[in-house]
Amino acid sequence: MRRLTLAFMFSVLIPCYNQDVTRLLRDLSDEIGTLDIDCDVRCYDDGSEDQWKEINSTVADLPYVTYVELTHNLGRSAIRQKLASDARYDKLVFLDGDSGITRYGLLAQYLKHTDRPLVSGGRIYPTEKMSAPYILHWTYGRERESVSLAQRQRAPITYFHSNNFMIDKALFLETGFDQGLQGYGYEDILFANRLEDQSVPILHIDNAIVHLQLDKTDHFLSKTRNAVANLKKLNAAGISLETRLEKAASMLSTIGLSRLVAKFLSWREPAILRNLRSDEPRMRLKDYYKLLHYLEA
Repeated sequence: MRRLTLAFMFSVLIPCYNQDVTRLLRDLSDEIGTLDIDCDVRCYDDGSEDQWKEINSTVADLPYVTYVELTHNLGRSAIRQKLASDARYDKLVFLDGDSGITRYGLLAQYLKHTDRPLVSGGRIYPTEKMSAPYILHWTYGRERESVSLAQRQRAPITYFHSNNFMIDKALFLETGFDQGLQGYGYEDILFANRLEDQSVPILHIDNAIVHLQLDKTDHFLSKTRNAVANLKKLNAAGISLETRLEKAASMLSTIGLSRLVAKFLSWREPAILRNLRSDEPRMRLKDYYKLLHYLEA
Protein backbone atom coordinates (compact mmCIF):
# COMPACT_ATOMS: atom_id res chain seq x y z
CA MET A 1 0.00 0.00 0.00
CA ARG A 2 1.27 3.49 -0.87
CA ARG A 3 2.57 5.45 2.11
CA LEU A 4 1.15 8.92 2.60
CA THR A 5 3.66 11.67 3.26
CA LEU A 6 2.79 13.62 6.38
CA ALA A 7 5.81 15.14 8.09
CA PHE A 8 4.71 14.88 11.68
CA MET A 9 5.36 12.99 14.91
CA PHE A 10 2.71 12.06 17.44
CA SER A 11 1.80 9.56 20.17
CA VAL A 12 -1.34 7.45 20.42
CA LEU A 13 -2.17 6.68 24.06
CA ILE A 14 -4.57 3.93 25.13
CA PRO A 15 -5.41 3.02 28.73
CA CYS A 16 -7.16 -0.33 29.10
CA TYR A 17 -8.79 -2.17 31.96
CA ASN A 18 -10.46 -5.57 31.48
CA GLN A 19 -10.78 -4.93 27.75
CA ASP A 20 -9.71 -6.72 24.57
CA VAL A 21 -7.54 -4.18 22.72
CA THR A 22 -6.12 -6.53 20.08
CA ARG A 23 -8.31 -5.41 17.16
CA LEU A 24 -7.88 -1.72 17.96
CA LEU A 25 -4.10 -1.96 18.15
CA ARG A 26 -3.84 -4.04 14.98
CA ASP A 27 -5.98 -1.52 13.09
CA LEU A 28 -3.83 1.36 14.34
CA SER A 29 -0.60 -0.47 13.52
CA ASP A 30 -1.86 -1.17 10.01
CA GLU A 31 -2.77 2.45 9.39
CA ILE A 32 0.51 3.80 10.74
CA GLY A 33 2.28 1.56 8.25
CA THR A 34 0.72 3.63 5.44
CA LEU A 35 1.71 7.01 6.89
CA ASP A 36 5.11 8.66 6.59
CA ILE A 37 5.23 9.66 10.25
CA ASP A 38 7.03 8.82 13.45
CA CYS A 39 4.42 7.39 15.79
CA ASP A 40 4.61 6.09 19.34
CA VAL A 41 1.61 3.91 20.24
CA ARG A 42 1.40 3.17 23.96
CA CYS A 43 -1.18 0.90 25.53
CA TYR A 44 -0.98 0.53 29.31
CA ASP A 45 -2.99 -2.16 31.07
CA ASP A 46 -4.20 -0.69 34.35
CA GLY A 47 -4.25 -3.81 36.53
CA SER A 48 -6.67 -5.98 34.53
CA GLU A 49 -7.66 -9.51 35.44
CA ASP A 50 -5.34 -12.23 34.14
CA GLN A 51 -7.73 -13.40 31.42
CA TRP A 52 -7.57 -9.99 29.73
CA LYS A 53 -3.81 -9.76 30.07
CA GLU A 54 -3.47 -13.13 28.36
CA ILE A 55 -5.61 -11.96 25.43
CA ASN A 56 -3.80 -8.64 25.04
CA SER A 57 -0.27 -9.98 25.40
CA THR A 58 -0.43 -10.98 21.74
CA VAL A 59 -0.05 -7.33 20.67
CA ALA A 60 3.38 -6.88 22.23
CA ASP A 61 5.17 -7.59 18.93
CA LEU A 62 3.03 -5.33 16.73
CA PRO A 63 4.97 -2.66 14.83
CA TYR A 64 4.87 0.81 16.44
CA VAL A 65 3.17 -0.55 19.60
CA THR A 66 4.44 -0.50 23.19
CA TYR A 67 2.26 -2.61 25.48
CA VAL A 68 2.85 -2.34 29.25
CA GLU A 69 1.11 -4.14 32.12
CA LEU A 70 1.06 -2.07 35.29
CA THR A 71 1.34 -3.91 38.59
CA HIS A 72 -1.57 -2.06 40.22
CA ASN A 73 -4.56 0.00 39.18
CA LEU A 74 -3.89 3.74 38.90
CA GLY A 75 -7.41 4.82 37.97
CA ARG A 76 -9.02 6.68 35.08
CA SER A 77 -7.20 9.99 35.55
CA ALA A 78 -3.78 8.88 36.78
CA ILE A 79 -3.30 6.32 34.01
CA ARG A 80 -3.80 9.02 31.37
CA GLN A 81 -1.35 11.28 33.14
CA LYS A 82 1.25 8.52 33.13
CA LEU A 83 0.69 7.76 29.47
CA ALA A 84 1.13 11.42 28.58
CA SER A 85 4.29 11.71 30.66
CA ASP A 86 5.80 8.65 28.95
CA ALA A 87 4.79 9.69 25.42
CA ARG A 88 7.70 10.38 23.08
CA TYR A 89 6.13 13.10 20.98
CA ASP A 90 4.47 16.47 21.47
CA LYS A 91 1.06 15.73 19.94
CA LEU A 92 -1.14 13.17 21.71
CA VAL A 93 -4.14 11.16 20.54
CA PHE A 94 -6.09 9.54 23.39
CA LEU A 95 -8.32 6.53 22.70
CA ASP A 96 -10.02 4.18 25.15
CA GLY A 97 -9.35 0.45 25.03
CA ASP A 98 -12.97 -0.37 24.17
CA SER A 99 -12.90 1.77 21.02
CA GLY A 100 -13.59 0.46 17.55
CA ILE A 101 -12.40 2.26 14.43
CA THR A 102 -15.44 2.87 12.26
CA ARG A 103 -13.61 3.71 9.05
CA TYR A 104 -10.09 3.58 7.73
CA GLY A 105 -7.99 6.70 8.31
CA LEU A 106 -8.70 7.73 11.91
CA LEU A 107 -5.16 8.99 12.42
CA ALA A 108 -4.94 10.61 9.00
CA GLN A 109 -8.02 12.67 9.87
CA TYR A 110 -6.39 13.89 13.07
CA LEU A 111 -3.20 14.72 11.19
CA LYS A 112 -5.15 17.26 9.13
CA HIS A 113 -5.70 19.33 12.28
CA THR A 114 -2.34 19.28 14.05
CA ASP A 115 -2.31 23.07 14.09
CA ARG A 116 -5.14 23.02 16.65
CA PRO A 117 -4.42 22.53 20.39
CA LEU A 118 -7.48 20.35 21.13
CA VAL A 119 -9.52 18.26 18.68
CA SER A 120 -12.45 15.98 19.56
CA GLY A 121 -13.32 13.17 17.16
CA GLY A 122 -16.68 12.10 18.57
CA ARG A 123 -18.30 8.91 19.80
CA ILE A 124 -21.00 6.67 18.38
CA TYR A 125 -22.63 3.43 19.49
CA PRO A 126 -23.41 0.22 17.58
CA THR A 127 -26.43 0.60 15.29
CA GLU A 128 -27.83 -2.82 16.15
CA LYS A 129 -29.98 -2.78 19.28
CA MET A 130 -28.22 -4.44 22.20
CA SER A 131 -29.69 -7.27 24.26
CA ALA A 132 -31.43 -6.72 27.60
CA PRO A 133 -28.41 -6.64 29.96
CA TYR A 134 -26.88 -3.75 27.98
CA ILE A 135 -29.94 -1.94 26.65
CA LEU A 136 -29.85 0.98 29.13
CA HIS A 137 -26.25 1.92 28.31
CA TRP A 138 -26.88 1.45 24.58
CA THR A 139 -30.05 3.58 24.63
CA TYR A 140 -28.32 6.32 26.62
CA GLY A 141 -25.38 6.33 24.22
CA ARG A 142 -27.55 6.42 21.12
CA GLU A 143 -29.84 9.18 22.41
CA ARG A 144 -27.41 11.35 24.37
CA GLU A 145 -23.92 10.81 22.93
CA SER A 146 -24.23 9.69 19.29
CA VAL A 147 -25.06 13.18 18.06
CA SER A 148 -24.30 14.97 14.82
CA LEU A 149 -21.17 17.01 14.23
CA ALA A 150 -23.30 20.15 14.03
CA GLN A 151 -24.78 19.46 17.46
CA ARG A 152 -21.34 18.82 18.96
CA GLN A 153 -20.08 22.07 17.48
CA ARG A 154 -22.96 23.99 19.10
CA ALA A 155 -22.08 22.60 22.56
CA PRO A 156 -18.36 21.76 22.38
CA ILE A 157 -17.84 21.19 26.12
CA THR A 158 -20.97 19.11 26.67
CA TYR A 159 -19.99 16.71 23.88
CA PHE A 160 -16.29 16.48 24.62
CA HIS A 161 -15.44 12.86 25.45
CA SER A 162 -12.11 11.67 26.80
CA ASN A 163 -12.10 8.44 24.79
CA ASN A 164 -11.24 10.07 21.45
CA PHE A 165 -9.33 13.35 21.23
CA MET A 166 -6.04 14.93 20.19
CA ILE A 167 -4.17 17.48 22.30
CA ASP A 168 -0.79 19.13 22.66
CA LYS A 169 1.31 17.21 25.19
CA ALA A 170 2.39 20.30 27.11
CA LEU A 171 -1.21 21.45 27.40
CA PHE A 172 -2.39 18.09 28.71
CA LEU A 173 0.41 17.80 31.27
CA GLU A 174 -0.31 21.34 32.47
CA THR A 175 -4.07 20.80 32.82
CA GLY A 176 -4.64 17.05 33.10
CA PHE A 177 -7.63 15.23 34.55
CA ASP A 178 -8.59 15.88 38.16
CA GLN A 179 -7.19 12.97 40.15
CA GLY A 180 -9.34 13.93 43.12
CA LEU A 181 -12.41 12.53 41.37
CA GLN A 182 -13.01 8.87 42.15
CA GLY A 183 -14.13 6.43 39.48
CA TYR A 184 -16.47 7.34 36.67
CA GLY A 185 -18.07 10.68 36.00
CA TYR A 186 -17.56 14.27 34.84
CA GLU A 187 -13.77 14.22 34.61
CA ASP A 188 -13.94 14.93 30.88
CA ILE A 189 -16.35 17.88 31.20
CA LEU A 190 -14.28 19.31 34.07
CA PHE A 191 -11.17 18.97 31.89
CA ALA A 192 -12.89 20.76 28.99
CA ASN A 193 -14.10 23.53 31.32
CA ARG A 194 -10.58 24.10 32.61
CA LEU A 195 -9.31 24.42 29.06
CA GLU A 196 -12.09 26.88 28.25
CA ASP A 197 -10.94 28.96 31.23
CA GLN A 198 -7.52 29.05 29.53
CA SER A 199 -9.17 30.19 26.26
CA VAL A 200 -8.33 26.89 24.56
CA PRO A 201 -10.97 26.17 21.88
CA ILE A 202 -12.25 22.65 21.18
CA LEU A 203 -12.43 21.77 17.50
CA HIS A 204 -14.99 19.03 16.85
CA ILE A 205 -14.46 16.98 13.69
CA ASP A 206 -16.18 14.03 12.01
CA ASN A 207 -13.80 11.28 13.19
CA ALA A 208 -15.85 9.15 15.57
CA ILE A 209 -14.94 5.86 17.16
CA VAL A 210 -17.58 3.32 18.17
CA HIS A 211 -17.98 2.52 21.86
CA LEU A 212 -17.94 -1.27 21.88
CA GLN A 213 -17.81 -2.55 25.46
CA LEU A 214 -21.01 -1.49 27.19
CA ASP A 215 -21.98 -1.91 30.84
CA LYS A 216 -24.75 -4.10 32.13
CA THR A 217 -27.66 -2.10 33.49
CA ASP A 218 -26.99 -2.35 37.23
CA HIS A 219 -23.31 -1.55 36.73
CA PHE A 220 -24.24 1.40 34.53
CA LEU A 221 -26.61 2.65 37.23
CA SER A 222 -23.83 2.31 39.81
CA LYS A 223 -21.53 4.37 37.59
CA THR A 224 -24.32 6.93 37.22
CA ARG A 225 -24.55 7.30 41.00
CA ASN A 226 -20.77 7.63 41.19
CA ALA A 227 -20.87 10.38 38.58
CA VAL A 228 -23.51 12.27 40.57
CA ALA A 229 -21.35 11.96 43.69
CA ASN A 230 -18.40 13.40 41.75
CA LEU A 231 -20.54 16.32 40.60
CA LYS A 232 -21.66 17.04 44.16
CA LYS A 233 -18.03 16.91 45.28
CA LEU A 234 -17.11 19.50 42.68
CA ASN A 235 -20.06 21.69 43.68
CA ALA A 236 -19.02 21.49 47.34
CA ALA A 237 -15.59 22.78 46.26
CA GLY A 238 -17.24 25.74 44.54
CA ILE A 239 -16.96 24.34 41.01
CA SER A 240 -20.00 24.34 38.73
CA LEU A 241 -20.00 22.60 35.35
CA GLU A 242 -23.30 24.22 34.31
CA THR A 243 -24.88 20.85 33.56
CA ARG A 244 -28.61 20.37 33.08
CA LEU A 245 -28.66 18.44 36.35
CA GLU A 246 -27.10 21.31 38.31
CA LYS A 247 -29.47 23.81 36.71
CA ALA A 248 -32.53 21.70 37.52
CA ALA A 249 -31.45 21.24 41.14
CA SER A 250 -30.69 24.96 41.47
CA MET A 251 -34.11 25.89 40.13
CA LEU A 252 -35.83 23.56 42.62
CA SER A 253 -33.79 25.02 45.44
CA THR A 254 -34.67 28.57 44.40
CA ILE A 255 -38.40 27.88 44.50
CA GLY A 256 -38.17 25.80 47.68
CA LEU A 257 -39.20 22.44 46.19
CA SER A 258 -36.01 20.40 46.61
CA ARG A 259 -37.22 18.32 49.56
CA LEU A 260 -40.67 17.75 48.12
CA VAL A 261 -39.32 16.62 44.74
CA ALA A 262 -36.70 14.40 46.41
CA LYS A 263 -39.43 12.78 48.51
CA PHE A 264 -41.64 12.22 45.46
CA LEU A 265 -38.79 10.75 43.38
CA SER A 266 -37.76 8.53 46.27
CA TRP A 267 -41.33 7.18 46.42
CA ARG A 268 -41.23 6.63 42.64
CA GLU A 269 -37.73 5.12 42.57
CA PRO A 270 -38.88 1.45 42.43
CA ALA A 271 -41.03 2.22 39.37
CA ILE A 272 -38.21 4.23 37.78
CA LEU A 273 -35.80 1.34 38.26
CA ARG A 274 -38.28 -1.14 36.80
CA ASN A 275 -38.35 0.91 33.63
CA LEU A 276 -34.58 1.45 33.48
CA ARG A 277 -34.08 -2.32 33.82
CA SER A 278 -36.67 -3.08 31.14
CA ASP A 279 -36.26 -3.60 27.40
CA GLU A 280 -37.54 -0.06 26.71
CA PRO A 281 -35.76 2.28 29.15
CA ARG A 282 -36.77 5.93 29.00
CA MET A 283 -34.00 8.50 29.25
CA ARG A 284 -36.28 11.02 30.96
CA LEU A 285 -36.60 8.55 33.85
CA LYS A 286 -32.83 8.20 33.95
CA ASP A 287 -32.70 11.99 34.32
CA TYR A 288 -35.09 11.72 37.28
CA TYR A 289 -32.91 8.98 38.77
CA LYS A 290 -29.87 11.26 38.60
CA LEU A 291 -31.83 14.16 40.05
CA LEU A 292 -32.99 12.03 42.97
CA HIS A 293 -29.44 11.04 43.88
CA TYR A 294 -28.20 14.58 43.44
CA LEU A 295 -30.88 15.95 45.78
CA GLU A 296 -30.26 13.21 48.36
CA ALA A 297 -26.45 13.43 48.29
